[in-house]
Amino acid sequence: MNELDDPNPVPPPRDGESAAQPSKDEIPELPLNPTWGELVESLLKSPAEVFERLLTERPRIVGLLVAISFVGHTAYGLILGAFSGYEQLWAAPIKFTFGSFAAAALCLPSLYVLTCMSGIGLRVNQVVSILAGIYAMTSLLLLAFAPVAFVFTYSVNAVGWMGFFHLGIWGISIGIGLNFLFAGMLRTRSLRSNLLHAWAVILIVTLLQMSATLRPLIGRADTYFAPERRFFVEHWWQTSLGKIGEELREDD
Repeated sequence: MNELDDPNPVPPPRDGESAAQPSKDEIPELPLNPTWGELVESLLKSPAEVFERLLTERPRIVGLLVAISFVGHTAYGLILGAFSGYEQLWAAPIKFTFGSFAAAALCLPSLYVLTCMSGIGLRVNQVVSILAGIYAMTSLLLLAFAPVAFVFTYSVNAVGWMGFFHLGIWGISIGIGLNFLFAGMLRTRSLRSNLLHAWAVILIVTLLQMSATLRPLIGRADTYFAPERRFFVEHWWQTSLGKIGEELREDD
């Protein structure tokens, strides 16, 4: 029997469409009580599914997400502290992890209000679960970049360049972590998702200001916390970009 006799011919792919598209069945569904590995795989492959599951109030999933967030931020904080050593080996992980979680707590009320205004009526505990998902996704990216950061930590001696380097890794990680929120909003068909983009800016600015409040995270100082107040733009300009300029002038 030739192609003309086939009663159910398969139509050829249209322009711009791949002939072989991945089936939804290729992505395993998240079990009711997932293990660490199953939850991590679902976060990376299907964040919207994890978002929906969090709305059903699965306490085990939320607990695992918080644990992933804590482990990821603490591990990357150790790399921050390893650059200077000494007291920074324990101070940097504590400050980096505490500052990140404190920023989440400060931004929780605004996330709750804006999710309600976006057309999705969420309870406070559901919003906390979403924040845990955002931070877990961010932590996975920080852990993925950790080996690269480790190499630079022991091969670069310039505080300015290392500050700029870590700021870039953190920016990429939190940006992809926020995709957990946006993917979930698309799945739930949020009516005003632009409000949540505004909240994302609020979270990023709060985290940057927290990095200035808890300084130094990289390098050493006479005290564990700087006594003077400083806006994060001024802080990062002086400690990173400003020092890079000084180092370049010294090289000339």
